[in-house]
Amino acid sequence: GGYHVVKKAFERCIRAEDPKTKADIREKYVTEKLLPSVNLLKIIGPCHTVSSFLNISSVVMTKWDEALGKILLVFTYGSGCASSMYQLRFDDIAWFDPLAIWKVKQFYRNAINVRPDLRMHQVYIDTWMKFDYRPHGRISFGFGYETYELDAYYLMEIDPWGRRFYHRGGMRTGPMNRKVMNANALNYDKVEGRHTREHFGHLPPNGEAWEKQENK
Repeated sequence: GGYHVVKKAFERCIRAEDPKTKADIREKYVTEKLLPSVNLLKIIGPCHTVSSFLNISSVVMTKWDEALGKILLVFTYGSGCASSMYQLRFDDIAWFDPLAIWKVKQFYRNAINVRPDLRMHQVYIDTWMKFDYRPHGRISFGFGYETYELDAYYLMEIDPWGRRFYHRGGMRTGPMNRKVMNANALNYDKVEGRHTREHFGHLPPNGEAWEKQENK
């Protein structure tokens, strides 16, 4: 929903936690906890199911290293049929342009023209409340690996415990360079049994990325 709806839900969450929370404390929570997540929402507007991903991106684009080691509580709601709540821990700096640069260089960079009969939102809805799940949007709509953006994070799978795993560049790219990865992230990969890019197969022949047709 729009910002006013998100703010209302956040304030209701605060009231549920402690109905006696003072007004100045509530405003402090809004400023420190809520506002970093709604920068993109205020620019783009309500995006329904994808709003949670926009709000995660907003936090990344404004907090960067300040978010390392912290946990982001992600809560989606609406009619209730697709509501979800989960935690996202920042083990490394996700690569996004800072908000100010994104607004100048990339806003509407690759606008998508969608036919009225294209149920594009369905592939997002299909990920909610799923376990041991692989996303199918790219295959269902017939897009090749080369159509992915190299600087975007794509959902690779939801494991049997409901954990979501993303990879920068998705199936278009090869493995991340472990020499430059955060040591904590490497440790979590090992102790939590996370699947890495090699697990999903179809690695690009040059080890870096499938090239777009116009670049060939």
